[in-house]
Amino acid sequence: MDEDEGGFAIRLDGRAVRTPARRLLKAPTRALAQALGAEWNAQEELIDPLNMPLTRLANAIIDGVVDAPAAVAAEIERYLGSDLVLYRAEGPQGLVARQAQIWDPLVDWAGETLGARFVLAQGSLSSRSQRRRWRRRAPPSRAIPGGWVRSMRSRPSPARP
Repeated sequence: MDEDEGGFAIRLDGRAVRTPARRLLKAPTRALAQALGAEWNAQEELIDPLNMPLTRLANAIIDGVVDAPAAVAAEIERYLGSDLVLYRAEGPQGLVARQAQIWDPLVDWAGETLGARFVLAQGSLSSRSQRRRWRRRAPPSRAIPGGWVRSMRSRPSPARP
């Protein structure tokens, strides 16, 4: 693993690991880089991406989010209007309690860690109305893990001969 201003680059056999778009596989924190490295070290004869969920997520962020954070934030905002973590059931009471038990810690974590603020909705509130309420309370850019996006800025490597 190599550390620089942009984060921690993953190395395998002394060579930088690259994403499908040929960008450096980097993480914003040492702990995340170590977890990514552990996924790579666990590979044996064949590299199997299906057994590497963090690497797949990192590749998606590095290759798909870094260049267009505003567009991704807008897509996330559209999704939040129907997401069941934020749009809860009115009943039965057992379901309401189970949703709160499972999803409230996630919503709390996003608020504490990412500074995101969400408006929970129940019942027949339309998704358009929910999006308007959400937009007023938390700008869409807060929905993207900005630390990772900022630290992953890199240009694709030139094509190999």
